[in-house]
Amino acid sequence: MKKTLVAISMALALLALPLTGLAQGRITVVYDDSIPDIGITQLTEWGAVIRWNRRAAAQAGPQISAFFFQHETGHATLRTVSEDEADAYAVRALYNTNPGAIADFIQFEYALGWATDGRHRPGINRAQFVYNYWRSL
Repeated sequence: MKKTLVAISMALALLALPLTGLAQGRITVVYDDSIPDIGITQLTEWGAVIRWNRRAAAQAGPQISAFFFQHETGHATLRTVSEDEADAYAVRALYNTNPGAIADFIQFEYALGWATDGRHRPGINRAQFVYNYWRSL
């Protein structure tokens, strides 16, 4: 029992540590349920901050949230504002570990039809882009 508690405590402590990008500096995750999106990445001179909306992530479900989180990590790691590059990063990150998240994200975006938030491609176009990139790997 004591070993289990120690292991759980260590795991929780590790979750509190910032991520590290590919020599790009620190990536810090801040939980902020007040943002108008599931995630927003802010690039800084010392690294990046991913603002993550846990409420929106819970509504999206674990698979779609996994894709969105990797997408935000792509912005931070690659230090890019390109939505296509961040989507491609997410596909590469999930390709071997969670391909179901990619498939679910494609279905999610396809269901949005031509809707867009102005920063990302319309849902159908984004779904097609992610699908084509996934098939190219």
